[in-house]
Amino acid sequence: VPFITGGAGVIGIVLAMRARGRPLWVLIGAALFGAVAAGPEAGGFASVAEAAGALRPGMAGTYHPRPGATATYEQVYRIFKDVHDTLGRERSGWLHGLKQLKRQATRSV
Repeated sequence: VPFITGGAGVIGIVLAMRARGRPLWVLIGAALFGAVAAGPEAGGFASVAEAAGALRPGMAGTYHPRPGATATYEQVYRIFKDVHDTLGRERSGWLHGLKQLKRQATRSV
C-alpha cells in the first residue's frame, strides 16, 4: 500500500526556491563541486561522493504506518489517486492556471 506524507508541500517549497531563475538543485550541485574543488585542506572534500554524503539533508524522522489503520490508508490513497487523475487528465486547465499564478507571484517577489 503506498503511503503518502506531505510530498506535495515539500515539492512546492523546493520548486519555489530559486536564485536568478535557476532551480535549487543547480545551486546545490555548484556548492557540492565547489567544496570538492576547495579540497580537504581548505575545509572542503576529497571527492564528490564524500561531499554528497556530508552535505545531503538528514531525515527528520521515520514514519511507520499504524497496522490498524490499513483500511484508512487504502481509502486516503484511492481519494488521492482520484484527485491526481482528475487534475492531470480531466481538469488540466486548473493546474495550468495555478502554474501561471505561481509564475506571476514569483516574478513580483
